[in-house]
Amino acid sequence: AFPSWLSRIALNVCYKWQRQKKETTEVQPEHAVVESEESGLDMRAALAELSYKERNALLLREYIGLSYDEIADAMNIPLGTVRSRLSKARERVRKFFGA
Repeated sequence: AFPSWLSRIALNVCYKWQRQKKETTEVQPEHAVVESEESGLDMRAALAELSYKERNALLLREYIGLSYDEIADAMNIPLGTVRSRLSKARERVRKFFGA
């Protein structure tokens, strides 16, 4: 089905992003670039603290914008597992940032 196919593409994009971890920088004032790079580095460090499965679920939800059902289809896991992984991932990110 088309939604499953599209979800799989999104998951592959996440995998590719994780492998490459290349930064893209837009032309911005110098101060804004430094702040952007610092917050990006912080988020990458927070994501690095997550398990591979938690990180993929979180990226699919928060960066790609997939629904829980679409994530379940893309990762071939039950909906409850998606909820659990996202909950754990969000909690670990909160703890990383001291919230």
